[in-house]
Amino acid sequence: MTKPAAVQTSAMLYRPAAICAGVALESYDWVLYALLVNYFAVTFFGGDIEGSLVYGFGVFAAGFLARPIGGLVVGRLADRNGRRAAMLVCIALSGVASLGMAALPGIAIIGAWSPALLLVLRLLLGFAQGGELPVAQTYLYEMAPVLRRSLFASMVYTFAGLGKLVANLIAVGLVAVLGAEAVSRGYWRIPFLLAGIASVVFFVFRMRLPETAEFEHMSRTTAPMSLWRARRELALPMLSVVGLTAGVTAAFYLWSAVPSNYAISVLHLSDSSVLLATCAATAVFVIGLPLFGLFGDRIGARTVLLGGSAVMAAVTVPLQYWLDRAGVATYWFVVITGNIGLAAMLSVFPAVAGSVVPTRYRAVGQGLPYGVTVAVFGGTTPLLKHATGNNSLGFAVYITLLLVVTAATVAILPPASDHRRKADLGRQSSPWSRVRQAWR
Repeated sequence: MTKPAAVQTSAMLYRPAAICAGVALESYDWVLYALLVNYFAVTFFGGDIEGSLVYGFGVFAAGFLARPIGGLVVGRLADRNGRRAAMLVCIALSGVASLGMAALPGIAIIGAWSPALLLVLRLLLGFAQGGELPVAQTYLYEMAPVLRRSLFASMVYTFAGLGKLVANLIAVGLVAVLGAEAVSRGYWRIPFLLAGIASVVFFVFRMRLPETAEFEHMSRTTAPMSLWRARRELALPMLSVVGLTAGVTAAFYLWSAVPSNYAISVLHLSDSSVLLATCAATAVFVIGLPLFGLFGDRIGARTVLLGGSAVMAAVTVPLQYWLDRAGVATYWFVVITGNIGLAAMLSVFPAVAGSVVPTRYRAVGQGLPYGVTVAVFGGTTPLLKHATGNNSLGFAVYITLLLVVTAATVAILPPASDHRRKADLGRQSSPWSRVRQAWR
């Protein structure tokens, strides 16, 4: 019996919301640590603020190392036992990390156990996030209507951007209302406690999710195979995911993690103007994602990713040049422009990555290469920016080359399989002819 249209619409809206709420939560927790580390680093590492910050950011960087492991373990779980089971594991681990962060005693109470347990919690969150994004992307790709896969895929990073925006607003509001001294005394724990409570709610939401029809069909018709035995089948798709991810992740961390610290510490712009510009750029990013997703459904996801990465490759050096000499107005222009380019690429990135990996390996086939590439090229971007010092041109050229790798990977991808051609993810016509057709 066919379900009423209202019931089908409600289910269609509930599923992406339940999935993406968890993505937003993990993005919130990840960004929140970086925003508040100034206030809690001494609590866990002792000593002076400068020395404790070195250890604090070291723990933050260590979280990236757990992402490839999460992509492998959780991705394999998703391909063997279902997307829903894997996403429940991710949200549960994220909740443990958040609640643990809120409750963890400082070094003055439990000594060296404090920084050691902090490292464990951040590795746990990195593990969860390493599995969360690829599995969420896989679920959305498989449950979306064929002609709306780019729009549904864009929801992953739309909600991730919302999580980042909420973290920024809460951090700014906490300091503005309570003052920096009070936040350092322990009020920094409140946002992590809220994240832990939210994880329980989102866990319940995800328990109501059905498995994707594509996975159920695959599990009935295809016997599971070890990754080692499937290595030849997966070599090219996983290498393609590496190429697709390299430029996108480097550009993301360049325009989301570098500018604010650089503007405050090097350009000596006011904290308030920089934070306001960061919030505005994040809002533009969040709004732009579904718009570019709709555009991807109209002209092809691969076309949008190719165009976005090519344009970003062309403008990265000029934007970096202007950033190095920016006043307040120029800073606003640079960060907003950078986030528009990020929205174009990330809106369709999950749809393109999902189209190149076979269904029975789609979660791990994305998760493992994605996690490794983010750790190598994404997590190191802020460090390389600071390490290159005055050689901003060389750094910008490095990011440009990675974006060229992404554009080249999109250009040489083999056509999508027949059941995905209706979504225009293949290359049945030239990108430019599809752009012309979109406006007829």
